[in-house]
This record gives sequence, structure tokens and C-alpha cells, in this order.
Amino acid sequence: NEDIVAAVKEFRNRQWDGGRWLIAFASRGTVKKLEELVARFKLETTPEAREVIAAKVAEYDALDRKKAESVELSKKAETNFQIPGLPDGLVPYPFQRVGVEYVENHKGRALIADDMGLGKTIQTLAWLHLHKDTRPVVVVCPASVKENWVRESQKWLHESVCVFGAKNFKTRAEFRANGSDTIPKANIYIINYDILKNKLDALRATNPQAVIYDECHYTKTWKSQRTQASKALAAGVPHVLALSGTPLLNKPAELYSTLNLVMPGRWGRWIDYANRYCGPTEIRTPHGRVMTYNGATNTSELQQRLREQCMIRRLKADVLPDLPPKRRLTVPLTPDPEIWRQYESALTSLYDWISAKAKASGEDVWTALNKAERAEALVQLGALRQLCARAKLDSALEWLKSFVESGESKIVVYAHHREIVSAILADPDLAPISVSGVDAITRQDAVDEFAQNPVKRLFVAPIMAAGVGLNLQVASDVAVLELPWRPADLQQAEDRCHRIGQQNQVTSWLLLAAGSIDEEMAERLNSKSAIAANVLDGDPEESLQASIIDLVWKKREMGV
Repeated sequence: NEDIVAAVKEFRNRQWDGGRWLIAFASRGTVKKLEELVARFKLETTPEAREVIAAKVAEYDALDRKKAESVELSKKAETNFQIPGLPDGLVPYPFQRVGVEYVENHKGRALIADDMGLGKTIQTLAWLHLHKDTRPVVVVCPASVKENWVRESQKWLHESVCVFGAKNFKTRAEFRANGSDTIPKANIYIINYDILKNKLDALRATNPQAVIYDECHYTKTWKSQRTQASKALAAGVPHVLALSGTPLLNKPAELYSTLNLVMPGRWGRWIDYANRYCGPTEIRTPHGRVMTYNGATNTSELQQRLREQCMIRRLKADVLPDLPPKRRLTVPLTPDPEIWRQYESALTSLYDWISAKAKASGEDVWTALNKAERAEALVQLGALRQLCARAKLDSALEWLKSFVESGESKIVVYAHHREIVSAILADPDLAPISVSGVDAITRQDAVDEFAQNPVKRLFVAPIMAAGVGLNLQVASDVAVLELPWRPADLQQAEDRCHRIGQQNQVTSWLLLAAGSIDEEMAERLNSKSAIAANVLDGDPEESLQASIIDLVWKKREMGV
């Protein structure tokens, strides 16, 4: 029957087997087409055939239920899922436990795409805590956040960590000691994208059981060396997690490579994906007509498929009840090694000067200095802070670019030294607005443009000028590159966003040079005693300066 043969040939997964047609089940659509074929030509079905079809329908029903549950979970903020045995004092938010549950349900292959600041790193480490057999783990991330991964890994997992990187000032000696081709044994390896290619073979030799790609949009260009190295690293690894707050649905072409890291082969050929989701457009060039794929089509369908198969994404607004109205998060940044050497030299000079001037035994050194000596100490301390700011500048700019790429949120950036403000303003990728050195009218125009222009997402201001006349509640994120001496100045800077009219939780990001006086200042500014001193004492600025001078003395005396 030629009509039946023609109808059978419409099935993509059919095959002639010397006297009969074989049809393979590809999807629920196969069942529907078979039923239509039977009804159209009044064909008989054997009991065995009906049994197979019923089993397939049940299988597809179960798969649909699983997909629906995955979509629902990918949007949730609460769960009964528990994470036993975490270190004392570490309690994930409920929505973070949802993220761990989602990764668990997808067997350690997922894209965690939560909004920036919702703890993608914590969710990842909490899942690794549940699976001690996934060692070693390789974390691939931007250079600017390697130090953060070191600290969070040690805090949540209490396991050995090895950090790669010729630019990483803390580990170069370790790698020289072990030879250029030797990797110290560890449970967790942390490396930045830029040098992954150079250490790929050595990392593969460790037989990693899990690979984490933080800020996975760094792999958006499929043919780039970093993406190809990332693909080679993940090949055959049982568990792969990708982390990014960037809404790549705006440009689905940039998501394809990440999906192939997490779920290789699941998303089909590039050309099929591109034609469906990437807005194919034909353009004319001097060499003829070519197709471009820079658009976005069928985005609702794409998001549905992502949530079904691998992606969990929540925005701050989705989990607002879990978050405090305002919070401070510290971000340890890796300093530039050359400037860091200058910083350490200046720190040694400050200690030597204090040692020569101090009349006391080392207790309360500030009291032992006279007025002129205190002024000189503060000059040296100011120079030290400026070197600290320079050392972390490149990492800070990289962090800010990641933030700008991570969504549509606006951010207010504070710094102190003019050269730091100028460096931010000069970065073409940030396109910031600034009120540095302008009159009152221009200042208000800048504030208005920041509030009204969706393209302008980064506002830069000197932190000491931030306490008056700036209403910046259009932003709910603050980044502080250089800390002030007084707790009140930091609070006033944050309160430019945390004020009446703010609908979101405000996050204050303290960008700190790892291992520097930055971290000591942040600890003291965040302490309850500093807040109390701000209210009760005569001069909290001098109090903090004195404590830092004393700290320099005491730590060097202890050999730190």
C-alpha cells in the first residue's frame, strides 16, 4: 500500500528491515503519529504492540512529571531538604538549600544561574559537602575570585586546597618548589580560565570527579582557547556545575557552549539550536549572503527547557523574605604581585619606623607616639592604603565587569583616591556615570541620568562625598573599593541606596585586597564595638587608625 508506505516514511526514526518497517520511539510525538496512522488506515494492533505503546506513554508521563517538578523547584525559595553535618555556625538560607536539592536531583550536572549575591558558591560547596566521593574537584574561575574560592572552600569543606596561577602571589613559591609540571596533591584545585590550557594535562591526570565553572559566561565563545580547554577538562567527568548570574537568554548563542559543558550532546547540533533560538538573520556582505545568529527567538520555550533539564534561577526579589534589609559581603581580591611587593616593602618600612619611635614595649603603641609622630605614621599608613588600592585595582575592575554582565541591576561604586576613581571612569566596558569634581547642577543631572537611563548601570563617587545630596535608591548594590576610617562614613555611603523608596534588599560589597590591612579595617568597621564607638566615643576615626597602627606592630612582633 503506497499510501501507508508514504505515511511510514514521514517518521524520522524508521528503517526498512527486509520485509517490515521498524519505527523507533523518539518522543511522545512518535506515539501520537502511530495512533494517527492506525486510525487513518484502520490498522490492527497486536497485544504486544499495545503493551509497548502503553509502556512508552507511561514513561513519557513520568518524564513530563519530572520535568514539571524540575521547573517548579527551579523557582522555589523554600524546601524541607536538609544538609547534615555542615561545620558549626554555617547555615544556608532556605533558598540556598533549594539550590542544593536541585543539583542533587540532577545528579550533579546543573547550571546555577541565581542573581548575583544569592550564594551560588555556597550552594555548590554544600552539594560537594554531601558528596565526599567527588574528589578531586577542579574549580575554574576568573582570576579575581580565586581567593574567595579558597576561603569559602576551606570554610565549608575543611579540605586541602591548591591554587594555580603564575600571577597568584601566594602560590608561586609552592609551585616552584614542586616543579613546573608537578601538582601538589589536594582535594580541591582552583585555577583561572586564562591559564587553564597550560595546566590542562596535569589537571586531567588527577582524574577529577567534579568540575565547577564559575562565571561560566567566560566560555561563551565556542572556538576560543579557554572554552576548548574547559571542554577538554570536563570530558568524561561525572559531575559538572556551571555558575553564572548573567541572563544569557538575551543572547542564546552565548549559552550553547555552557550547555554542552554541563550536558554534552543533549542540546543537539549547533545549527538546529541556532535556527530555533538565536534569531537567524541573513545579511549581505562583500563576500555574499551570510547568516548571523545574534538574536533571540522562542525564549519562553528555551527557558522552559532549561529549567526542565539543568537550570535553576532565582532573582533577589524572589527570595526577599529570607534576606535582611541590608547586608555586607566581603570579596577578597587577588592583588597584582608586582604592586604587592611594593605594598609589603611599605608595610615593613612602617613597622621599622614604629619600632624605632615607640617608647613602650609594644602594648598600645599609638599612645607612645607624640602628635607629630602620629601625623607621620598616618602619612605612611595613607601611602600603604594607596598601594593596597592599586594592587587590587585590576581584580576589582574584573569583578565590576562581571557584575555589569550579570544582569540588569545598577551598582554604586565608591573609592577614595582620585587615580582609582579615574581608572574606573576610563574603563570602556563599564560606561560609568560620576559626580567626582562637578558642581551641584551637574551632580544632580548625573544622578537623574543614572536613575532614568537603563544603559547607565554603574555610578562612581568619592566615598567622602557620598554622605550628602545623593539619592541613589534606583540601585540596590554598592561596591566599596576603598574603605573609610569612620563607620558612619561607610553607613552613609550605603544609605544612599538604602533609603525610603528602596524596594529591594541592599547588598554592600566590600572589595578587599586579600591578606592586607583592607581586611583588618573591614573587620573592625563591621564589629559591634566600632559601631558603638561611632555613637559613644569622641573620635572613631582616630580609634580605627590607632588600632591599625597597633596591629601592624603586634603582628610583626609575632612574626606575622
